[in-house]
Amino acid sequence: MKKQLFLFFLFFVITTSCSKAAGAQGSVTPSENGWYPIDTAPSAVGDFERELAVRQHYAVRVTKCLAGLPQELRERLPTGGFVVSVYDPIHGGTRMTGLTEAEMQRTDAVEVVLYGTTTAEQGLLPSSFQYRPEWGAIFVPAVRMDDNWFCAVFAHELFHAQHAQGDATKSEYELLTEEVRAHELERTILDWQTRGAYRSALLLAIEGETRMDFMSLFEKIQTVDSLFPPAQSEVEQNIRYAQIYLDLMFVRLEPTYCVSEQAKVDLYRTILRSSQEGR
Repeated sequence: MKKQLFLFFLFFVITTSCSKAAGAQGSVTPSENGWYPIDTAPSAVGDFERELAVRQHYAVRVTKCLAGLPQELRERLPTGGFVVSVYDPIHGGTRMTGLTEAEMQRTDAVEVVLYGTTTAEQGLLPSSFQYRPEWGAIFVPAVRMDDNWFCAVFAHELFHAQHAQGDATKSEYELLTEEVRAHELERTILDWQTRGAYRSALLLAIEGETRMDFMSLFEKIQTVDSLFPPAQSEVEQNIRYAQIYLDLMFVRLEPTYCVSEQAKVDLYRTILRSSQEGR
């Protein structure tokens, strides 16, 4: 579902302007395009060290994300820890360079699968976060991204991992309900990170609006987005715009957020159908 929403917004917004921040995140440095170079399997000592550093960087990042959330939000997510692997676009599988003994013993851990720019450009995976129940793993684009947004979007997918049991037999309504709740969790985290400024910006954006045309809506999305540091990659910018767009639609549905879940699901279904018709 998140993939469909992401594709819809790529259709909805033709171009974006991104700030290419320089420098490293953690102990590793991405390539010029913002992606970490992990598509090619390691063949030399330096390659192994680089890939291990990327895996460790993300292991620390996801752990730090959860540790920083308030208790009431952490309780909605899995608590078994994480194992970070890398997707291999040649063989269609995953690898774990330098897997530690502690990682090998984690039977309750959520697998986080990193993938690179080649995988995205070839259309093997969308340039967005995605929980894939057939893998039992969260797929994450290994691209430069603001910590606030990384954490919020990652928590969204963790929510899916927490509720993955019975995915094959869930009805459309159950799947849509889960997606709406995951987006609401993402919005709650963004609001908590900004000490309420995110929710206030959404409400201000739709104040007095009865109908928004494309340019008006896009301007409002950009205004809300300006609460955060500039996006560090095109992938991040698209993810941010898609979430803000959805949040504006929900806030416009009911400014006080006191609206039935059925109404939210119906709205989300309408957005998905619009995306399918627009492609």
